[in-house]
Order: sequence, then C-alpha cells, then structure tokens
Amino acid sequence: MYAFDIETFSADSTAVVINVTKFLSTDVPSISGLSSRLRKQYKVRSLDKNRSFINSVKSFPENIEVKQDFTFTASEPPSNSSVGSISMQVNQSMILLPEVPMQPRLFDPRVGFFTVDQIDYSSKALKADEKTYIRRWRLEPKDPEAYARGELVEPIKPIIYYLDPGTPENLKEYIKQGIEDWQKPFETAGFKNAIIARDAPTPEEDPEFSPEDIRYSVVRYVASTTRNAVGPSVSDPRSGEIIESDIIWYHNHLRSYRNRYLLETGAANPSARTLDTDTEEMGEMMRQVIAHEVGHALGFPHNMAASYAYDVEDYRRRLYSRKRYRG
Repeated sequence: MYAFDIETFSADSTAVVINVTKFLSTDVPSISGLSSRLRKQYKVRSLDKNRSFINSVKSFPENIEVKQDFTFTASEPPSNSSVGSISMQVNQSMILLPEVPMQPRLFDPRVGFFTVDQIDYSSKALKADEKTYIRRWRLEPKDPEAYARGELVEPIKPIIYYLDPGTPENLKEYIKQGIEDWQKPFETAGFKNAIIARDAPTPEEDPEFSPEDIRYSVVRYVASTTRNAVGPSVSDPRSGEIIESDIIWYHNHLRSYRNRYLLETGAANPSARTLDTDTEEMGEMMRQVIAHEVGHALGFPHNMAASYAYDVEDYRRRLYSRKRYRG
C-alpha cells in the first residue's frame, strides 16, 4: 500500500516514528473511497492537490481518526457535471487491536452470522487454508464457577451503548428500551446485564468523551433527510471479535416508519389511519428500529430464511397474530 522512511527510534528502540503526512494527503487508491469501478464510471483523472487537504486529526487511547477533504478532477462526475470534479470527505481510522486476540469461532452456514475471512499460511497441509470466523462480542463471565453451574452472571465487560447527546428527548426512553430488549436473549446464554443503554456523559461529567473514541459504542442521531438506519461494527480481523459499533439513525427515517405503519396496518388498525401518529406509537416503532440495528451490531444479518417459517395466510388471522406476538 505504502512505504515509509523511519524518521527516528524511541529511546529503547522498541518503536519508530514515521511521517504520514504525504500518505494521508495524496491519492492512495486502496483507501481513497473511490473504487476502480467508480473511477472508471466517473472518468476520474487525478487528485486536485490545490483543493485537497487533511481536515482534522484526533487521537484517542486506542484509535486515531483522520478526516480528509479530497477533490478529484473527473470528466463525468455523478452530479454538477459542469464543474468537472468530485469532492468528498473521507474518514480514516487506525485502531489498536486487543493485545490478546479472542478465541475465534468457526462459521457454520446453518447459523446466520456476519463473518471475517482469513487465510492461514501456517497450515501444515502444504497449502494456505481459508478460514471464516463469526463476528461476535467478547463476553466473559465475572464468576466462571457460577456460570458453569448454569447461574446468571454478569460479564466482565458488558456491551454499553451511549445515546448521542443530540437524540430527541421524546425518543430517548424508547431507544434505550430497543437496546436493552436484547438483555433477554443474552440471559438464555447465561449473562445478565450483558447489554446496557446509557445517556452520554455531559462535558462536565467527562470532558474527554467522544463518539469517535473506539472505547465507546454510540447510538448516533443524524439530522438528515436520509430515510435509513444502519448498525455497522468494527471487528478484529484475527478473531472476529467485535470491538465497537455505532448505530446510526437518520431523522427522516421516522417518516418511513410512519408511512409503513399506515400502509401495512391501516386496514385493520384505526389508530394508524392518520398522518399525525401518536408519540407513544412512534416511540414503539423507533424502539423496533433500534433493536433491529443492534441485532446487526451484535453480528446478525437479516434472517431471510425466516420468511418460510409460517404461511402468509396465518398472519392475516387476528387470533394467530395475538397468540404469536402478545403471548
């Protein structure tokens, strides 16, 4: 990808200093954000150095975040073709991996998980072995003996999600519920209080807190007209351990769920037949959105196979639906 000159060594020669300015301010295709396909599609020619720069650099105990503002000259940009260029902001993350990798677990295609792929060149089979590990959080019991007896125990390091300070006040309780709805599944695995929702600390409580700090997982609110929500995560490529995740939901996704509520349930649900949806009902929909995205952040993809578990006609029977979903 790139070669660096060693500028100097640390006093005990265990570390080196390199200058990354050129690396982060020039066009390195593998990290530029423009794939070879997009470069060809937009007929990208080169990086305009006069309009490209390092916007910011932030350093945290376990990660460094760099924002780059890049402008490329292009014959056929995706919009505003008259300007003949593409401008974009790219974020580069450099993350310190755990000193001791978590014990990996091999992927079984019968059980749905997001995965990481690895090529093992230390194989004794006289060839490189391809291995696929599931992505999962490292949950270890505080009391291994009690855990072995089948008792519910707390993990040494629970999964904690902080709410973005910009989160609308009227939705905070529902978002917290959506996060902690996952406590019940973890209890079946022997853990209590495995996943916890908290408000982000105020600047007075913790002036160093930042959503960009890899030590904190955050449910981030984005004031945007985009109608979507996502649950990405960062994992250790050596083991599949999920290190951190940020649930991201965009403001106008509220409108998407209002519309779905009206269109999908309005025929049988009088309260859905309005464009002025009740706050509590909107909150319950937001709770479902967050629970869904947390599921992705825990390592689970969409369960498409479940569509075949029940007959569509069953869902149209009121008593069946009540029995299945209301106990």
